Amino acid sequence: MPQHTKKHSQISKWMDKSYSRQQRQPRKFEVYDARQPKITEYFNILKSMQECLQENRALRMEISREICRNMEESEKSEKQIDKLLVMLQDTALRNLEKNKHGKIFSEPLKLFCLHFYIISGRLAYETLYRKITSSLPSLSTIHRTLDEGERVEEGAIRMSQLKQFLIQRKLPLKIFVSEDQTAVIQTIQYEPKINEMVGFVCPLNPETGFPERRGFVVNTLTDIERAFIEENVSKNAYVFMGQALKDSAPPFCICVYGSDNKISAEDVLNRWQYLKKQTSLHDIEIVEFSSDRDTRCLKAMKEASNFPVSVNTINNDCPYKPYFQILLSLGEDNPNHNDLRSEADNLEEILLEEISDTEIRNIKTDLNLLSGFDSLNFKDYGDENLKKN
Repeated sequence: MPQHTKKHSQISKWMDKSYSRQQRQPRKFEVYDARQPKITEYFNILKSMQECLQENRALRMEISREICRNMEESEKSEKQIDKLLVMLQDTALRNLEKNKHGKIFSEPLKLFCLHFYIISGRLAYETLYRKITSSLPSLSTIHRTLDEGERVEEGAIRMSQLKQFLIQRKLPLKIFVSEDQTAVIQTIQYEPKINEMVGFVCPLNPETGFPERRGFVVNTLTDIERAFIEENVSKNAYVFMGQALKDSAPPFCICVYGSDNKISAEDVLNRWQYLKKQTSLHDIEIVEFSSDRDTRCLKAMKEASNFPVSVNTINNDCPYKPYFQILLSLGEDNPNHNDLRSEADNLEEILLEEISDTEIRNIKTDLNLLSGFDSLNFKDYGDENLKKN
């Protein structure tokens, strides 16, 4: 028999039952590390939790209320999804026999499509539009809706709009201001309505810390050439958001502008002082400022909160030396602080740096963490105090 005929006559190993998907999956689990915890190991924990719930009626009632609340929120989200699908279906049936110029779309659907276009981009929206043409407005309708909306001027402080935003929603005139910047695609666009180029970095005002509103007007080709030679293109979008002190209150964009990330701690302090002055003119109070781990913002927070330069500058007669301390009065403004999520990330990094041989799967304790080694340089707080606690 020829060799090629012999090969074809043999049964492929993939036809064997041991190579089926149902058999490959159990074998995949078998090669896992022997130290991998099994579900049976948690039965004792579950039993202890059940006993604790049976003995503690208040805890049992609190957990029951929390479960009911989560179920209600889940049902609300499902109903909202159903409403969107029903709205798309009704729109498709209503526009099925109409031409492209006679289609009608409800205002909520326009707002949803506008949000989807801004978040996902032109390509994603156009792809979805080609699939359900009768249910979604065209790109020209989206662009027309954008033009009809309020125009946000780059670098402008929108205090009057902020106050109107808070009053209309019956929110308190107290806000929490946070700032951050994110990378953007470096590009220059021409805005025909104002005859300006958008995308260049405006110089910062040394007194306010915000960019000076200087439009790059286009009158001749020389203006375009000069701007590309002398000016820098924005690589970041710097955003200031205001959050009202009420649950489920939506945030408000106070200011946004293009940046090249060339700022100092002094600029940050000047911006905060300027924002406080502007809000006070509109009877709005800024409770606190918040930022991420930007070193310029952290330095500004340190200076604004009167933090000591080092522990050596603390008075020698202080009973709490050498521990870190700061003197604050209840009558003073609250100190600015870092973003809570950034603080959690910093704490996680510090803890992971200290853990050397910990095996998290087996939950073994790292002996280095219990050896009394003072990683924070607390000289007088040693093993004796640890034993007392």
